[in-house]
This record gives sequence, C-alpha cells and structure tokens, in this order.
Amino acid sequence: MICSPDSDSLPLPAAIPIAFDDNAAVYYSTRLGGSSQGDFCFANMGLRTGDDKAAVRKNRAGLAKVIGCEVTVVKQVHSAKAVHISELAAIKAEAGSEAAESAIEEFEADGIVAGGIGCNAGCNVGCDVGCDGKPDSTESGCALGVFAADCLPVIFSDAGSGIIAACHCGRRGLEKGIIAATVERIKQCGGSVNRLKATLGPGICGKCYEVGQDVAERFESIFPGTGTKTRFGGAGIDIAAAAKASLLDCSIAEENIIDSSSRIKAATAYLAEDEELKRLCLCDGEGPDLKTRLNDMENPMCTLENPLWFSHRRAFLSGKSREGRFLASVAMRTA
Repeated sequence: MICSPDSDSLPLPAAIPIAFDDNAAVYYSTRLGGSSQGDFCFANMGLRTGDDKAAVRKNRAGLAKVIGCEVTVVKQVHSAKAVHISELAAIKAEAGSEAAESAIEEFEADGIVAGGIGCNAGCNVGCDVGCDGKPDSTESGCALGVFAADCLPVIFSDAGSGIIAACHCGRRGLEKGIIAATVERIKQCGGSVNRLKATLGPGICGKCYEVGQDVAERFESIFPGTGTKTRFGGAGIDIAAAAKASLLDCSIAEENIIDSSSRIKAATAYLAEDEELKRLCLCDGEGPDLKTRLNDMENPMCTLENPLWFSHRRAFLSGKSREGRFLASVAMRTA
C-alpha cells in the first residue's frame, strides 16, 4: 500500500500495487489519500464527474508521484475501439501545450496500447505496416489508465515486445468485443498472445450487478454461463466471468491471467482499522460504518461491496446522482 504525503505535502492517493511481470507494474487507486470532498471523497480521478477540477488534478498529480509518471487516459464510451498511444501523441502535438490535456481526454476509445514495434513509414501509428520489425524505445516513463466505478478494468503486458495495454470493460463494451479489439491492436504492434499476460481489476460482481431479465438473457447468449441471480433477487450478469471468457477466446493461456484478488483482499484487511477509511464510511452517505461494511462484504474485488472503490450502483442505491472514479493503471518498468 502506497499512501503517505510527499515532501511538498501533496496528498498521495493510496494505490494497491499488483505483482505482474518484469515489463510492467499495475496499480489500482483507491478512494483514500486525495483532496476531493462530498460525493467524491476522497481520491476521485474523473474530471467528468462534477467534482472540483482542481481537486481532481491534485489527485492525479499525487497518483503520478506514486506511479512515477503521469497516466494517459481517454474518453471512455463503452466502445470496441482500441488506440495506440502514438495516435494520442499526434493529437497532443496538433492541439498545442495549452489544449493538450483536453484534446487527449476528448479522444473516444476504451482500450489504450503502448510500446511494441516502432513505425518508420511516416504513419506515426505504431502498426505493423511498413515497420522495421524492431521494438521501439518502449516509451519509458509511460503509464496508461482506465477509469472505473463498477465497470471492469483489464490490464495487459507482453514483456517480449515491451507492450502494455489497458481496457475498460462495461457490459456494452464486452458485448461489442473491446477485449478482442485491444488484443488485436497489441498483435498489430508486435505482441504475441503466447506471451501476453492479463489481469482483471475491481468491478461489480455477479451477485450485485442486477440488470433485468432481458439484458441478462442477451448477455448470457453472448457469454454462456454468466447469468446470475443477484442478492437483490433479480437477474444479473457476471462481467468478470465474461471478460475471462473473452481472454481465453483470444488464445491467452489461463496461467497467464494473473489473479489480482489476493493482493486486494490483503490490502482491504490491512485497512480494516484505517482512520481515513473509517471517516470516509461515516461521511460518504453510502452505507453503515466501516466495520459493518467489511463484515457484510463477500468479495473485496466488488466495487459495490468494498468501500475502497467508487461505485456507481452503490451511489445510486444510496439516492445519490453522482460519484467519483478510480484509475486502474499500468506503467512500463524502467531499467
């Protein structure tokens, strides 16, 4: 757990690191350690949520200190579109320094890829057409992130080609094939599914994600075995099971799907007496005190159950119309 203030007293969001591989480090930011207040307490990373933008930027700056570099993000729209970071760099250069941040965050995609084969054909896209066949500089100091508040983050790394990737998997994105699109983009950049590792981040679980019978049946028709009956009594779906099925369909070996749950379970237990988390549970208006929430929790990975995570569904059930976002990030390890 990384969560102490730096020498400039900048609040550092508490982030849970996940052991992944020699190429990449994975971090899940929590609600702890930031500057946001009210519905967004305390470490909201989303600028589109209605939170004070200065507080969000301070939260992101703190996370960048934790990770070691700024995290590149895009506008998530529940699509099957995956983009290479070089495309974003071109947009940033065209927009100019003052407008660069907003230009990047207006780019619509749900998968981001970095690293791999560098293109010398002038297309500046990082593709496999007209490339020299050699890995580029691996864009050291590069980190990619996807926002979540019930949707599922999926992180990738291919140490052999120096590729990292992240994709945002909501129900609609999974149905459209965002995981397959991201894997295909990785392959275009020189990645190999035989080497590719993936891990699933926190997301709403099948027992909590109630969607209605028609939606559940449609999802089940695409991802057999993912229909559920929720704790609320209605039909639901298991997006983590669907994501894993998609990874296997992309020929990613099951042993290369790294489990994030043990680290998250340990971090949650470690924070059971944390004073900031106690305070958060008393002021967020989304449930009882911390001890009661943890006693009732069955799945620490579930964003609705675990108070460490932002959850759109938990906020809605509490009568709130808005909530924050956490970031699931992957950073290239520097030598």
